[in-house]
Order: sequence, then structure tokens, then C-alpha cells
Amino acid sequence: MNILTFKENHLILIKGGYLIMSNIKDRVDQCIKILQNNKSTKERKAAVKELNALGFSAEAALPELMNIISKKDDFSIQSLAEEAVVKIGEPAIPALKKLLKAVSKKKRLKGLGLLGEIALMDKKVINEVLLLIKPLVRYDINSQVRLNAISIIKKLALKYSNQQSIVELLGVVLRTERDFLVRRAAGEALGEIKGKLVIMELIKSMDRKNYPFFRLSGEFRVEAANAFVEIAMDKPKSINEHIPFLLDILDNDPYTPMRITVLIPLIMSGGWNIIEDILEIIVKDKWLQVRMSALESADLLIHQKTSRSKITSILPILKKIAREDKYQCVQESAQDLIENFEDLLKEEESEDDNL
Repeated sequence: MNILTFKENHLILIKGGYLIMSNIKDRVDQCIKILQNNKSTKERKAAVKELNALGFSAEAALPELMNIISKKDDFSIQSLAEEAVVKIGEPAIPALKKLLKAVSKKKRLKGLGLLGEIALMDKKVINEVLLLIKPLVRYDINSQVRLNAISIIKKLALKYSNQQSIVELLGVVLRTERDFLVRRAAGEALGEIKGKLVIMELIKSMDRKNYPFFRLSGEFRVEAANAFVEIAMDKPKSINEHIPFLLDILDNDPYTPMRITVLIPLIMSGGWNIIEDILEIIVKDKWLQVRMSALESADLLIHQKTSRSKITSILPILKKIAREDKYQCVQESAQDLIENFEDLLKEEESEDDNL
């Protein structure tokens, strides 16, 4: 049985109990010759396996490894070659850059994946890798390539804590990408990354002022608002300072889905302190869906502590909706909420009596 280990710039091959010292460069050269001249799958696989074990010391074999990756070869050999290239790390970046310009979608995807793995292993190359990935995120003709690029930069952002360049790039995609799936992926990535930089980028992406044709911006802004929901559900207090902005959307935005989407962040963040403002706005909203969504979302307050005065202050608005709304479903939803809030009042009274 043979065992490979390392010591300084030498490879130690333990064979039959004897130590055989062999210069690493000689071993790399030998593997290169095998890959250049030998047709045996078994021997080629053994050579690539050894290069894989040598890690960054196998840099001289990059042309042969890239040749295996770029052309049709045995799957197991290709996988080992890819691992070896990732272990070589930064010196492999120029070779992988060429794959990003290939006509073949498969090669571009391969180049993206390997660059992402190298950046995940080595923080110092992250900016260099991002510069290479950015054009594909924005302009690659194939949507699958753009999706994969977003997946990679999300992983980088999650590992390296909210990199500003990544957050800004995802924000640009969110505001400009025409493909629905790619745009959604960018929004979901921002929702997972979270953090103050993300919040500011989402606010920018929700604001109509940042779109040249704001009448066409609705779907783009809703994706940003959906990501905002994720943040509100996880850390509601982190968006407190943006409540006035969200209230303005609820009151004035012409795009109905946008008004609906900001309801959850508003209620999760502002809670009982702003529910009265929310109800006073939505009671005037002409769209049934907005009024229904507001009443359903308000049910989230049941599990939040508040004072008796807060509850009693909003009951008159709810009763007005229950009496006057022209749709029975809205009236019933308001009545259900009234009953829930009145039950809260009874619980408060019961607790006071027990004291």
C-alpha cells in the first residue's frame, strides 16, 4: 500500500515500509508527461489524482488540467482535475477567465463554478473574482448563467459578511434584470444576506424615483419589497427608521401589489404603534385586496403585548369597516379582528382582577 505525504518541497512516498524522497517538481513533470502522451484512462486518472494531492504545488500542470476540464474526458478524471484547479487557487484564475468567454454555456458555467470555489477558499481574491463575474451577472445571453452567477456571489456575501460590492451588484440586477427568475434570485439573495447595506439597497430598489420608467417598475419593486419582508420577519426592529417610507408607499403607490407587500414589514416593525395609521390609510384604498390583506396582516398583533388604550383606539376604525365596506368578505374579516381584539381586552381585565 502506498501513502503520500509532504515535507517542505518534497513528496515522501511510503512504499513497503521504505521512504522514497522525490522532488515535487519531478513528480508534477511526470504527471504532465502522462497526461500529454498516455491514452490509458487508469494512468491518466492516477496522474490527475497525484496532482490533486499536490495542491497549489501542481501549478505547472494547469494547461493539462484545463485541457481536461475544457474537453470531453472521463467524468471521474474531470472531477479530479476541477478539484486540483481549485486547490491551485489564485494562479488558476487567468486560465478560468478564458472559460467565461467561451461560446459554450457549459464552459461558462464551469468557469463560474470553479472561480466561485476558489474565492470561497481565499478571501484575498474575492474582488478579482467579482470583477470577472459581474459582466456575466448583468449581460450573459443565457439566463441560467446569470442565475448561477447570482448563486455564487450570494455564497461569497454570506461567507464574507455583507460585502458592499456584492450587495450593490445584486441591487442593480434587481432594478434592471428583465428575466423574472433571475430578478427573483437577486431579491432572495439580498433577503438572505440581510444587514444595513442590504436594507439601504432594497429601499433604493423600492423607490420609484430610481427607475427611468416608473410605470413599468412595479414588478421590479415588488421583488425588492419581498426581500424586505424576509428582513422584517427576521429582524423587525432593523427597519424601524424606514416606517415613514413604507407608510408613504401604502398611502400613495399606484401599484396595488406594492401596497400589499409593505403591509407585513409595517406591522412586524411598527406593531401596535402604527396599526391605527395603517387602518386609516387602507380604509380609503379602493382595492379590495389591499383592505383584505391589511386586516389579515393585522392579526399578527394578537401575539404582541400592548396597552388597553391602544386596542380601544383602533376598535372604532374596525367597526366602521365592518359596517360600511361594500364587500361582505372585508366586513367579515374586520368583524373577526374586532372579536380577537375584544378577547384581548377581556384577558387584560381578567389579569387585572387577579391582581
